[in-house]
Amino acid sequence: MVEREQHKPYRDAARGPRRACVGGGGFYPGVQIRRHSCGKAHIAVGYQEVEKCKVAAAGTPCVTDEEIARAEAEEKKGTR
Repeated sequence: MVEREQHKPYRDAARGPRRACVGGGGFYPGVQIRRHSCGKAHIAVGYQEVEKCKVAAAGTPCVTDEEIARAEAEEKKGTR
């Protein structure tokens, strides 16, 4: 089965990676609005939307699964 990436993570040169904005499951209008607002908030503070490194072209900014997991753990701890 091919993994399908629906939500791109974010990266900032100084602060590192940030998880993707998932906002729940499905494609209901409320879910789509929350995802869009979350992404706009990340971009407003300097993050840029990037691909995962396993699918990104060489030389483009990207994040690894390990970086995303580390960022999510830090967010849960409240250190970010």
